[in-house]
Amino acid sequence: MLTPNKHKLLFKLWLEYQGEPLIGKGGAEILETIKEVESISKAAKKAGMSYRYVWNYLAKLEKRLGEPVVKTFKGGSKGGG
Repeated sequence: MLTPNKHKLLFKLWLEYQGEPLIGKGGAEILETIKEVESISKAAKKAGMSYRYVWNYLAKLEKRLGEPVVKTFKGGSKGGG
């Protein structure tokens, strides 16, 4: 019999698009954080990622899907996050 102290049940979940992996745990977390804080810049900082990395990740998703993944607009007094 399996005992909780000696055995763990682990799994990975990801989203596929046209038979190829599209979004895994990290991607889902960054999208959820963007939704929560309503800012790519703040979400990147909260996740410990660079803004550029997150921006490029979103661009890659949008290119594969052929449509925007997040709604963007210029923010702040000078147009930044």
